[in-house]
Amino acid sequence: MAQRLARQYLVATPQEEAFLAEVADQRAVFLQQVTALVNWLLREDYARLINTLYRIDVREQDFLSAMQQAQPAEAVAEAILNRLIEKAETRIRYRGWRGHNA
Repeated sequence: MAQRLARQYLVATPQEEAFLAEVADQRAVFLQQVTALVNWLLREDYARLINTLYRIDVREQDFLSAMQQAQPAEAVAEAILNRLIEKAETRIRYRGWRGHNA
């Protein structure tokens, strides 16, 4: 998705394209790892999954919708990732990006 947006709004240099490809790869690895964890929690410790989703602040409707999907663990992991991205974007927007010590 990041690559598509960059191509749509920016003229990306080869270095930027490489960076975006790396980000996409890292996202895929993260999603795979979170999916495996969510799958285990769905089977073994549902209460812990719900508690974790509450702490991450995943919307209940997003969770319920994900559970209706053919691959619920992957859909829940996607909801987690999307929420983490939303929170980061909000922090950047309202605090400004000043680095780690801000």
